[in-house]
Amino acid sequence: MAPATHDALPVLDRSGDTPLHAQVAAQLRGYIRANKLAAGAALPSEAALCERFGVARSVVRQALGALAAEGLIQRESGRPATVAAPQEHRRL
Repeated sequence: MAPATHDALPVLDRSGDTPLHAQVAAQLRGYIRANKLAAGAALPSEAALCERFGVARSVVRQALGALAAEGLIQRESGRPATVAAPQEHRRL
């Protein structure tokens, strides 16, 4: 992800019905699907994401967990999360 400037900081709707972790996941999902984060690219650290989005680490962890469950990122203990290679689905 390119370094964020103050103008480029993502805006989260703190008063809406959508939880913050879902909003963070949606932002990151958009970056991945728009190829702003290529397959194999490391995501910023949890601390960097916390600062970028202005949220607590638990919110970032929930968002990353959702993306991992969708298969968009891979997480390993002690390593940064990386963007997963796109999976090709074939009908049998």
